[in-house]
Amino acid sequence: SWVRETLWNLFHDEGAALWECGESASQVAWAKAMPSASPEVMVQEINTRFKELNFALESPVLVLERIDGDTAVVTLQRSYVVTEQMGSTGAQCYFAGVTFSLTSFVNIDHVRFDIEEGNHGGPGRYDRADFVHLLPLELGHP
Repeated sequence: SWVRETLWNLFHDEGAALWECGESASQVAWAKAMPSASPEVMVQEINTRFKELNFALESPVLVLERIDGDTAVVTLQRSYVVTEQMGSTGAQCYFAGVTFSLTSFVNIDHVRFDIEEGNHGGPGRYDRADFVHLLPLELGHP
């Protein structure tokens, strides 16, 4: 069925890919295949895309600190942009896009954000299941 196929695609990437939220910030979606990218290159792409799509905001800078087992450990320079200035929905979309993008790599199942707590987001370890409310599943699709 369509739902089963969509869920399979969401949780079983066929290669590294950039994921991001759309303009409505209501869904995280596949944006760009990056089959030869490394996690470091993916982080650079995330930073570049944020600047391009959110030119009115100061850019946070995502930094991949290390891969610790199955977890990508990241920090955010200017984390307040995400945790204080983007609202709860914007922060959740940012965290979801980073999480889906980095977990598109084999052997990375989680992303740990080592950042300061803010009103709309804070530190934590996330995986794709933490963002089920943002999955691009709509009733009535074939």
